[in-house]
Amino acid sequence: MNKISDFILRHELSMLEGDEFIDNYSLEQYEVRESSNSSICDFSDIHIKENGFIYCRIHGEIEKTDCFVDKEDIKDFFEKIGRKSIFDSIDKVNELDFAFELGKYRYRGNLFLTCGRFGIVLRKIHGRIKSIDELKLPPILKKMCKFKSGLVLITGPTGSGKSTTLAAMVEQINLTLKKHIIMIEDPIEFVFSNKKSIISQREIGEDSSCFSQALKSSLRQDPDVIVIGEIRDRESLNIAMRAAETGHLCICTLHTLGVVATIERIMDLYDSREKEIARTQLSLVLKGIVSQQLIKIEDGKKSSRLDVRLGRIGVFEVMLNDKSSSNMIREGRLSQLSNYILTNGSKGMTTMDNYLIKLYEEKKISMESVLSNCIDDKLIKNRYNIHQL
Repeated sequence: MNKISDFILRHELSMLEGDEFIDNYSLEQYEVRESSNSSICDFSDIHIKENGFIYCRIHGEIEKTDCFVDKEDIKDFFEKIGRKSIFDSIDKVNELDFAFELGKYRYRGNLFLTCGRFGIVLRKIHGRIKSIDELKLPPILKKMCKFKSGLVLITGPTGSGKSTTLAAMVEQINLTLKKHIIMIEDPIEFVFSNKKSIISQREIGEDSSCFSQALKSSLRQDPDVIVIGEIRDRESLNIAMRAAETGHLCICTLHTLGVVATIERIMDLYDSREKEIARTQLSLVLKGIVSQQLIKIEDGKKSSRLDVRLGRIGVFEVMLNDKSSSNMIREGRLSQLSNYILTNGSKGMTTMDNYLIKLYEEKKISMESVLSNCIDDKLIKNRYNIHQL
């Protein structure tokens, strides 16, 4: 048995008693399991470096383990998971994404070089695709899944649960609508089976050479819905917007936090001569933006939103694009969007800061968490008459 795969499997086995918890979010079972098993089994990420100890991210924080690995352990690990070609290719490109299944979970990984030595970061992907209701995502996401065309953006920093939200939306479409869904990913994370829809999952590097080429090809494959794991460049964004214009629903992710920051990031992809055209096009094809982050809850354990097992809770900003917000985007009046979202809560919209305030008043998170994760801390401080924290 390889040392790394053995480490992973041992901690998977320690979670077997919690299967019902994993499926049903039972907080009571979580407390029992925490008292009888090492908390290390709750890792979200594993950090591995040649000639070093394995570290795990638990409840959002890095913890050291007593498992030491060397170069041979890393090489043997890639043979064990059937990805020897990834290890053999690292000298040519210096970093590579990959995915694999081990035990009952799927993992997303990145192999890289650091000071001339091998490093790996693995993220655990919980195999069963959870629904929008189970994850307690904003209910408006179900409405977004019914759009026949247009662009929907799921945004947030690394580790904010974008992939989980995206998977829940795809499964919602899969369960309720007769569509052809094409997913373009690097790498494939959640594996879907056909329900009412048929799903074609394409992995960059395995099934297509790059995102832009896969996107161009997808338009010739009779799609209803195109899911793009991540918008990485202007060409991919342009193709996605053209697809949205021509009757397809495109759901994409971006590494931005907040509605305004997302639109600003998109505009940054264009030079000054192109910005006006890009703003107009985006204002017409955009259907909605869901921006999210995960933050630690007050007691570090109890939660029921998005990442209950890891003691974190999902915080969201949601905008549905209508005639008023479309005009704001087209005219570059982005500073007015936050107030517009705030005044349209009855339509399912919410600002990030308002969502944080709601969680604080429900005693789910501390004021310190609110201030360290909000977008406008002055607004929060004025509301609660806070001069210093």
